[in-house]
Amino acid sequence: MSRKNRKYTPIMSVKTARAMNFGAVIVVLAVMVIINLGAKSGCEKLVVSIRNKEREYNRLEEDRVRAIARWDEMTTPDRLDKALRAHGLNMKNPRADLQGRMTREGVPYRDQLSMKVAKKRGSEQRRTARR
Repeated sequence: MSRKNRKYTPIMSVKTARAMNFGAVIVVLAVMVIINLGAKSGCEKLVVSIRNKEREYNRLEEDRVRAIARWDEMTTPDRLDKALRAHGLNMKNPRADLQGRMTREGVPYRDQLSMKVAKKRGSEQRRTARR
């Protein structure tokens, strides 16, 4: 019995090319799905991280606002007087001519009458102490 010769024929070439194209398309689709799943997973991790950071920020902001309100409540003149009395300190606010207003840099404001008076009193006290 003789075997049929299965050499190259144009019909087999087309079938093989179609099968190879179909296989390549399947492989490309599988790779794209894997890349998409990886990107989606990374994005979901970032979203969770951002959400946690926003929660932390909101919690800290609420704590800051509460601390400011607590401080404002504690530093009212009535509360300060009450705290001073509770510690046995008999203190009063200074008179207006004894008060000195300072800038943030620690320098007195210009043309302050009380600072001029304090300097004058200081120089008078130094003169009397030297004598």
